[in-house]
Amino acid sequence: MRRIAALAAGCVLLAFDTSAAKPFTVSDLLAQEALGSVQVDPTQKWLVVQRFAPWDTAPRYDMDAATALGLSRIDLFDLATGDKRPVDLNQAGAGYVPAALSPGGKRLAVYRVVGHDVGLGVVDLASGAVRWFAVTPRLPGLGRTLVWHGDDTLIVATRPAEALDGLFSWGWLVQSRLPPLWEAAARGKAAVSVAGSGRWLGLEGRSAPGALVRIDLRDGVQTPLVEGQVIDLDPSPDGRTVAVLMDEGLLPTPATPARADQVPRRRSLILVDAQSGVRRDPLPGRDVMVRLLSWSPSGRRLLVFTRDPAKPWDQGGFTVVASDGSVTELITDHGAPAMDATQFKGALARGAWLGEDPMIRLTKGGRADWWKMAPGAAENLTAALPDEAQLVAAGPAMLLVRVRGRLWRVDQAGVTPLPPGARARITRPVGLGDRGVYATPPLEAVAIERGGPSGDLRTLGGAVLAPLETDQELAAIVSARRARIDVARDNHGATRVGIVAKKTPRRVLVTINASLDAVEFAKPIAVHHKGIDGESLTSWLFMPPGAAPGNRAPLVVIPYPGQTLDTAPRGQTPPASALIANGQVLVAQGYAVLVPALPYRADKEPMDGLADQILAAVDAAGLQAAVDTDRLALYGHSYGGYAVVAAATQSSRFKAVIAASATTNLISAYGRQPPAMYAAPEYGLLIGSAVSWHETGQTRMGAPPWSDPERYMRNSPILRADKINAPVLMIYGDLDNDLSQPQGLFAALFRQNKDAIFAIYRGESHVPLSPGNVRDLHDRIFKFLADTVGPGLSAP
Repeated sequence: MRRIAALAAGCVLLAFDTSAAKPFTVSDLLAQEALGSVQVDPTQKWLVVQRFAPWDTAPRYDMDAATALGLSRIDLFDLATGDKRPVDLNQAGAGYVPAALSPGGKRLAVYRVVGHDVGLGVVDLASGAVRWFAVTPRLPGLGRTLVWHGDDTLIVATRPAEALDGLFSWGWLVQSRLPPLWEAAARGKAAVSVAGSGRWLGLEGRSAPGALVRIDLRDGVQTPLVEGQVIDLDPSPDGRTVAVLMDEGLLPTPATPARADQVPRRRSLILVDAQSGVRRDPLPGRDVMVRLLSWSPSGRRLLVFTRDPAKPWDQGGFTVVASDGSVTELITDHGAPAMDATQFKGALARGAWLGEDPMIRLTKGGRADWWKMAPGAAENLTAALPDEAQLVAAGPAMLLVRVRGRLWRVDQAGVTPLPPGARARITRPVGLGDRGVYATPPLEAVAIERGGPSGDLRTLGGAVLAPLETDQELAAIVSARRARIDVARDNHGATRVGIVAKKTPRRVLVTINASLDAVEFAKPIAVHHKGIDGESLTSWLFMPPGAAPGNRAPLVVIPYPGQTLDTAPRGQTPPASALIANGQVLVAQGYAVLVPALPYRADKEPMDGLADQILAAVDAAGLQAAVDTDRLALYGHSYGGYAVVAAATQSSRFKAVIAASATTNLISAYGRQPPAMYAAPEYGLLIGSAVSWHETGQTRMGAPPWSDPERYMRNSPILRADKINAPVLMIYGDLDNDLSQPQGLFAALFRQNKDAIFAIYRGESHVPLSPGNVRDLHDRIFKFLADTVGPGLSAP
């Protein structure tokens, strides 16, 4: 559940007038609400807004990322009047998550989350009544798990109630599984978790299979269509066929350096007739890439990307599968498939349709282009453009692409530039899981904002909408009513969902975090400087408001290698909802906070010059603002935690180090798995993605440790623990990946009688979630900073 933060611009160095403001406290942080999805039904009669109640009111905090589901609420509005409609979703202790609106605008499918249980219901939008069904649905993860087939039929991926379900099971799994095993051992019985490799691959077993089920709402009959673990669904536009991606279990990891895209699991494609239930397996033995399921407009053909499971994705290819199960490989000598990278560096092949012709992205000679693969004739659609084109949206007759910030229309007539300054405002799909983050939007999901005094906002279908204000983002298009839904966030973090037609005043429908209107957040200050390799960089500084002129604030640096910061870091701007490494709560304590730009250095190892990179930004901030660079602390989380420990071995200028969820020993961390993996190995071991973090991911070792042990040792901060002279506060959750990482560093510092604190937060994974733990964590950080770099500045 990602919390959306607005970017605040600022150019002043200090703010002195705080008479009407209050500081941002940990209590404010924990009391924050959040906005979720915004959906308009296909008939444009209903608006569904998801919001999340204050974090400190969650019914449970043992569910990791799924904790927010228990806070989810649903607001329903009639778009004709803008009035809120009552819905019968009021069970105490339950979270209600909107799933999908039916195509005729009659119904809304919803998930109900109560503790560790998930239910499925359908809301009648006219009456607000809810009907619940005796199934346990799978929640969206990598892809969609529920679709409508008309207004009266649901097709949903289900699981046995006791089976695991992606990240929903992540948090409470260990607490649930281990006590019975310990008790069994105490009684003299076998208590063992087993995993296998090589000839014993798959020894750990698999989670109980679920099923794809068709539910007829008219008579309540449930018909199983496919048995297995469904991870994604996509219905054809004509509604006749549903493409289903299935998880088929573990694969061996390849011998080449592990990459995040080489997920050691095979995914198969099944085509299911939505009415008869007849299924086809058109690609037996192939591995199908997640995040690309694209139907042609007629619904007769599906574009996917496949590979031999024994080969890497860059040796795979585009495949067209007809609804009757016939297969056509798109073999071309015009270039190799161009691979984009997902957030975690997974491979992503791009494809879409122009009419009934598939479009694929190919690379040749260092440039990627979009090719239309018409029968017997391939055509480079973007060859005339001055640079590589990013696909913004696609429709049956045209594409919208972006090149160097300029929008272009691509159709049968060729390429046509849109006016300079034109900007695409895109509404994102709901319910597609991770696939929705990367899916190509349809043209109807896009509006074009043109510059100039009018600020016109037009859909690609020609409807003129009210212009957006500078603090508003487009959330939904209601073209039939010449209206649009927007989300506005002010510089205090308050969020308001509004509706406005072309000539009517904006009406606020939902307000989130109104209490933050009284909070004064620190504004981001751009610090322009040179990196240690001479490159131009921008880091961001946050100053405590109310500082008396002449006082210099202690400086806390929050580094994260690999990030370049052309705009202010989202996690540190209002509403600043991060529960850890939150600079705004430090600013409220009187500390200045610096988030430095730390791009990866070409051909350099991760620890090479890291402290110098950080200090280049520190010294630039010291020249620009009233910060005390002699009272300097480091605070990092995750890979940022690795960075602060590494930097502390390289410079004595740092007077305090806060390392949360930090890796300190790359060799012992190799292939690490969180406790959940071995408490329930049938969940699916994540060894492939774990070792990719070392070999080709953030630490960039390029090889496993047995191939280049010296490189691993050079970049393991624990082996330089004798160089750490600053006091260290280590923070780690006992359910996180590898508790031995902070244990080893603490032992090394203890062995040398150096100043260190090690805090283990029980029941927590990578990020502490329990309000009690979050409060304790911040109390310890504030006291640690006061004891090491001194108290922060007090308001006059």
